[in-house]
Formats: sequence, structure tokens, C-alpha cells
Amino acid sequence: MRAVVTGATGFVGSHLVERLVAERAEVDCLVRPTSSLGWLRPLPVRLRETSLFDADGLRQELGGAELVFHVAGRIRAKDDEQYRRDNVLATERVTRACLDARPAPRRLVVVSSQAAAGPASLDRPAREDDQPRPVSSYGRTKLEAERLALGLAGPLEVTVVRPSTVYGPRDQALLPLFRLVRRRLAPRLPGDPVVSVVHVRDLVDCIWRAAGARA
Repeated sequence: MRAVVTGATGFVGSHLVERLVAERAEVDCLVRPTSSLGWLRPLPVRLRETSLFDADGLRQELGGAELVFHVAGRIRAKDDEQYRRDNVLATERVTRACLDARPAPRRLVVVSSQAAAGPASLDRPAREDDQPRPVSSYGRTKLEAERLALGLAGPLEVTVVRPSTVYGPRDQALLPLFRLVRRRLAPRLPGDPVVSVVHVRDLVDCIWRAAGARA
């Protein structure tokens, strides 16, 4: 099985690549010239310097893949336009490239975010059939990207995964909190007092299972 991964050099993406290699997949990683490749260098994968905004190059790289995992995205941005470019437009380009590639991939797995659904009430956890109510630019652009991929899908199988806050090895965002806990200090989080978390390896297992689920 051949799989292509965007965002392969990142926190979640690099763990996903390791899982795909363990599953004996033939893996192509789409990377930027400026990407740090430290986590990928030891792995038996192909590194492809291809921009998500290069329609011809992207179509060629995706051709012949069975699975495409779109993990790339922007978590922090200087403005809404940057969020939209790297979350919405990039997802559109990947989806269209899947549809135009020959042979076309069987399935596209879009790794989105719980932020697309918005925060749950304190009364009960959010469910998939709840009306999305994102409260941030990040969440709104992730939701728009989901809807765009699903709307363009046609014969392409599209699966969306919405992870909550992800933690584990290589994560830098939550590292300061874990350092405080190690010193027996209890950090106080601003805003929502309830935070859902998932370990990166559990998330990767979910993504892998989603890729193999029946359409």
C-alpha cells in the first residue's frame, strides 16, 4: 500500500509516518525545503519537496497512492488570511489533486480539530451530530476546510478526524505545563475549565483505523 502524508515533519505527522511504516506501507512525505527532517531521516520513506499550492506537482505526487493523509495545517497565525490560506485553500488543493490524479487515491483522510466543532457545554460532551459552533479563526477555517473536502469528494472517499488537544513526545505546545506538573505545581488554564486531551499515539491509531474503515 502506498500512502502520501502532508505535514509529515510535524508533531502528529511524524508519529503518523512511523505508524504507516510499522504497517509496512510505502510512504511518501510531502515536505518544504525549509522543513526540519530530523524525525523522518531514520525512516524508510521518500521525501518529496512539493508545495501544496503547486497543482501540477501535487497531482503527480498523489497519483498512484491508495491513501492520502492531509495533516498539514496552521495552528497559529498572524491574521485570518493566513489561517484561511494554510487551512482552507491548502485542503482544497489537496482534495482537487486527489480527484485529478491518475490513478486517483481511494481515500483522503483530513486531520481537522475539535476546534471546528467548538466547545462543548459543561452538561455533556459534544457529539458528531451537534451543530458546529467554532469560536476562533482557527476553528472556523478548520470547519470550512472539512466542508470543502466533503463537498468536493465525488468518487473520492473522504474521512475527517477531529482530535482534541494532542500531547506526547515531540510536542512543544504543552511542554511548559508538563514541566510545571513535574515540579508539583498545578497550572491554572484560562477560559474553559475542561480540556479534552488525547495522546498522539492514540490519535495516530484512530487515524489509521479511520483510513481503513468502510465508506
